[in-house]
Amino acid sequence: MKLKVKTKLAFLLCVIMSFSLCGCGGKESRGKEDETPVSTLEDQSNVSDTGDGESSDSSSEDSADDNGGAASDNVQYTDPLSPAPLGEWIKVATFNPVSNEQEVIYWRVVSVSEDAQASVDAYNNGDNFWILEQPEEDFIKYYEMEYEIQYPEEYSQDDFGITVSDLMLDAEKPDGRGFEKDGTVYLGVGECTDVTKDTIGESEENPRPGDTIRRRMVFTMIDGYTDYVFSYTYEDTDGERKTSYAASR
Repeated sequence: MKLKVKTKLAFLLCVIMSFSLCGCGGKESRGKEDETPVSTLEDQSNVSDTGDGESSDSSSEDSADDNGGAASDNVQYTDPLSPAPLGEWIKVATFNPVSNEQEVIYWRVVSVSEDAQASVDAYNNGDNFWILEQPEEDFIKYYEMEYEIQYPEEYSQDDFGITVSDLMLDAEKPDGRGFEKDGTVYLGVGECTDVTKDTIGESEENPRPGDTIRRRMVFTMIDGYTDYVFSYTYEDTDGERKTSYAASR
């Protein structure tokens, strides 16, 4: 009889302990659930700790990368005294033989170098009809410029893609005057020649709408001269003739 009583008591104690443990486990689970919204809010804020007690907004860096790689504005930069900054996209237009209309594209200057002799030699050694003559004046030399063209997603294409043609660019003074030295104006300074095929190389496949391609040009310039801009004259989609300008530095 005593054995049965002890057994019942032991059973009751086990039941009581089981309920106690379940109660503790429930509190622990609720504690973890309470922490979850805090973590979610931190993720949504896009704020990360830099390690020195300050916070940085990662979304600003992402925006900068997006703006640098894609043309997102519609600025045309038609004032030579206020050209597009180096690396800034310019909205222009070009004739598209697929649609037989002027269509919007974007272009920007990527870099300018005062040493273009290697590109000039590569062009002259290539299969080209014209040869780049060395200037007679020792103070006139070849400079080099790289620029990019971006085709919008809605740009019309053929089955094989887009037929690429270089932009007819020129280097010129913002005031429209010719380049001069010691009171003499030198004709032909600032004329650009495309050397992409012989230096960068053409891609095997034609680009598609949304793609960005890089081109390279060489041009003559008075040695050390920096006050010039690049210009591209075109017919806009509304039939108006315009000229866009990009800074050289």
